[in-house]
Amino acid sequence: MTRGRSVIRAQRTWLEGSFRPAAVIVERGVIAGIVDVRAHVAGARTVLVPDDAVLLPGLVDSHVHVNEPGRTEWEGFRSATLAAAAGGVTTIVDMPLNSLPPTTTADALEVKRAAAVPSAFIDIGFWGGAVPENLGALAPLHDAGVFGFKCFLSPSGVDEFGHLDRAQLLAAMTEIAAMGSRLIVHAEDPALLHEHGALGREYGAFLASRPARSEASAIDAVIDAARRTGARAHILHLSDAHSLPAIRAAKAEGVALTVETCPHYLTIAAEEIPEGASEFKCCPPIREAANRDLLWEGVVDGTIDAIVSDHSPSTVDLKRSGGGDFGLAWGGISGLQVGLAAVWTEARGRGIPLETILPLYTTGPARVAGLDGVGTIEVGAPAHLTVFGVDDPFAIDAARLLHKNPITAYDRRVLTGRIRRTWLHGESVFDVTAGGPGEAPRFRGAPRGRLLRPAAHGSAAGLPPDAPGTKELTPTPTAPTVLQRGAGPIPGDHYLPASPDTVMWGRLPCETDAAVLTIAPGDTVTFDTVSHEGILEDQGKDPLAFFTGHGVAPASVLDDAIEIAATLSRDPAADGPHVVTGPVFVAGAQPGDLLKITVERLVPRVPYGVISNRHGKGALVGELPRGAANVSVFTPVEERVSGPVGVLPVTEGGQRVVEFPLAPFLGTMGVAVARAERPHSVPPGAHGGNIDINLLTEGAVLYLPVQVPGALAYVGDPHFAQGDGEVALTALEASLRATLRFEVVPRAAALAEFGEVTGPLARAGGYLVPTGLDRDLNVAMRNCVRAALSLLQARYGMDEHLAYAYLSAATDFDISQVVDIVCGVHARIREADFAGVHRG
Repeated sequence: MTRGRSVIRAQRTWLEGSFRPAAVIVERGVIAGIVDVRAHVAGARTVLVPDDAVLLPGLVDSHVHVNEPGRTEWEGFRSATLAAAAGGVTTIVDMPLNSLPPTTTADALEVKRAAAVPSAFIDIGFWGGAVPENLGALAPLHDAGVFGFKCFLSPSGVDEFGHLDRAQLLAAMTEIAAMGSRLIVHAEDPALLHEHGALGREYGAFLASRPARSEASAIDAVIDAARRTGARAHILHLSDAHSLPAIRAAKAEGVALTVETCPHYLTIAAEEIPEGASEFKCCPPIREAANRDLLWEGVVDGTIDAIVSDHSPSTVDLKRSGGGDFGLAWGGISGLQVGLAAVWTEARGRGIPLETILPLYTTGPARVAGLDGVGTIEVGAPAHLTVFGVDDPFAIDAARLLHKNPITAYDRRVLTGRIRRTWLHGESVFDVTAGGPGEAPRFRGAPRGRLLRPAAHGSAAGLPPDAPGTKELTPTPTAPTVLQRGAGPIPGDHYLPASPDTVMWGRLPCETDAAVLTIAPGDTVTFDTVSHEGILEDQGKDPLAFFTGHGVAPASVLDDAIEIAATLSRDPAADGPHVVTGPVFVAGAQPGDLLKITVERLVPRVPYGVISNRHGKGALVGELPRGAANVSVFTPVEERVSGPVGVLPVTEGGQRVVEFPLAPFLGTMGVAVARAERPHSVPPGAHGGNIDINLLTEGAVLYLPVQVPGALAYVGDPHFAQGDGEVALTALEASLRATLRFEVVPRAAALAEFGEVTGPLARAGGYLVPTGLDRDLNVAMRNCVRAALSLLQARYGMDEHLAYAYLSAATDFDISQVVDIVCGVHARIREADFAGVHRG
């Protein structure tokens, strides 16, 4: 759909609790009308929903752990909201942990909102946390706009989010009742839990360590406190079906109580969980098949109010820690993208109609959180809509889901039903057809989600205690057209602007260079990078003249690019073209360690770029460019509904154009070499440098072997888009604002994780990405194969001849670049293929 008027016609549209034919009119992001499916709608673009699919309101998930900021390697707002959209979810409420800081103060809430703003592809609300340290002082967090407060009655698993005892639970309920808010509770009684360290690889031992009576005891305490205080209470992730009678009785008595369960409790049984399959670990645990049957009774009779994901992801390593020991592995099920399909598959097999479960995915969780106007198709509601193919086969491949880490309890299950398309405020945010064969569907548009807050707080605003407060929508601001130095969002712990004092031109840092910034391991840095395109000598070394000559307004030319071109110089015959940041000293990094660089955010600084072909460079040296002059193609960037695109004319000066999506990444990321001479900026090596791997987009991780104390890391060569091979010499190159996280992997841990890493190694999109480099492309290919073999042997203990066979059968080897001095090849090894391989 577009920003104008649109109409979606479906023979089965979910309206007021049933399916019926309807045409839904969308205008300015809102449902403007619902008419007969055949009615003429003047001036509207029409979308037809196939008869084998249904049109649903956008789903609501009130229980999601996004983990940003602080543990963004586990998930993050970008990957979480894209995965949610692919699962038909258009509104989530984020949990107050496991982010750092936890959302237990108003200041922490603002930190989280700032992290979410640039990366929210769907709408997001936030829960606050009730912990021992903030009891009696919850009002500021309530006033700042959380939808309620979460507490644990047993240890949460992270030290920064403590649990409440029974007296503190009563105190929290009393305080929250006075504010008209709600308390949502992780209900397990710590006195009845028996998990103490290692439990082994058998699931039964873990299940026995968290018995059903621990849930029952804690739920009884919640009901009693809610009864005594009049507070609204909500039971999170109900696993113990034998607690349903107590919940039914409390509701019948008038206690303000709601309860949720999760897809994994409804679709998986303890008896099915294989030995060492720690991706199934969660708390409370998945219980036996008979318990699952009783939970379904609670779904059908209406006792259970909502089905939500409790999406609680982590890295593969954490989920596999302890070699599949259920006592040592991190708990939590990753399932945000697949929840409706999983539950529908199970319901269908039980003869339960789709109509029974849909309220638990829409209006049910909306009521739990106090979200008004979402989860429904009605006039005046936001145009959050999704198309569900009820009979579509959906084979789950963890590597192809949009979650950040390729591990899930649903991996290799074949489900029935799949989301085909999702709209947020009338704009498409997911289309199952996007993405090539063997790829996950990708959405490359700008994030347009909104951050939500209650506009009224229950009885404090004159509403009855169980009334859903209306909501105020805060649009997510998109990046300004031009990000000049210091302007716009700067989300990192540190900011390194580009200036003649903080960058190098044509050379890379070495061990004798002084750091321009010192950081602690785990810190994030926001860099303003500057592209060399537009400042080089063959372009006049005057970016203001070069870009204004292509129609760019003077105010839209970056001031730092102008200053660098006017102040710095290089020898074109001896130096490379790239502008890179001065070195960043990472405290504690030592030679032999790995520097782990996580790409957290990449934002274009300008709406244009340049693609160049220079004599003596590129794949067709001597053939192109034709004529004496080098060629630089100015390429504007334009917004489309699907996101920003680069635009090129088919013929010079012609009206027909070709468009391609942007996928920003940094072509250069590296560490200083252990010598006193600065390396040329072009040839990559063990130090990283100009590796030009286009997989290193947001969410990717690059590991580099540290060569000097402090690593002396640097970045540069920003790209908006690049095809593998980069055949012309440069791709679409333009300046980015990049936020990266720097961590140190000590040598012993690095060896245990990857073996001896002698060059750049990446993790991106569910792949391990070893590299090979050499002036000769054939040698680079062989080097990459050797690196891949070494990685498989070290990481998984794979026999060499079997690893070689696997690589030949299942791994793509892609050309990174072929154009200048050194050729690069990178492999894509699917981590999901090794999900069942015990490491240890």
